[in-house]
Amino acid sequence: MLSILYPLLYVVTISSHSLYFFIWNFPQKFINLTKNINSNPVCVMYYLCVLQKLLQFTLIFIISYLNKTLIPYLLNLNLIKILLILTGQTLNMSVYSKLGITGVYYGNKFGYKTKWITSFPYNILSNPQYIGCILTFLGLYGLIDTHYIIYSIILYLITMYFESLPSIKPLVKKTLDINNSLC
Repeated sequence: MLSILYPLLYVVTISSHSLYFFIWNFPQKFINLTKNINSNPVCVMYYLCVLQKLLQFTLIFIISYLNKTLIPYLLNLNLIKILLILTGQTLNMSVYSKLGITGVYYGNKFGYKTKWITSFPYNILSNPQYIGCILTFLGLYGLIDTHYIIYSIILYLITMYFESLPSIKPLVKKTLDINNSLC
């Protein structure tokens, strides 16, 4: 069973980063794909990412249960791991709170007007959501295989890198308040 679940976890994990790369570099192609299903690109990305995270964490839970690391991890949870996870998720939730669905899910790449945020967490980090994810994965050390944690962290570092490069500007012009719910 684990021989199937581990490769599946790796594929599920890279799927979101592949989506980020595709949208970052080819936003109009993604917009065209979503037009074919009469949907908003932000909503499609949101639902794909939610599905990916549900699959990812379900697989982590199942693998850690089958590897018999779940109970020892919980019994030996220490302050450092708790702080890593809490700090990571605080950064992550702060990004969602400040940017909303439209900002988090590349609304600016699809032509939506989004606010430039300079307050917390952007006043302390340039990539708070990805740093938050990295900290969360570090806090999972002992629950899941170290190779997987390193793999996940490398994917976030690669994503931060390509998002720091100049990219294609959005071709669609729309105006949408960042606090307005799309999905």
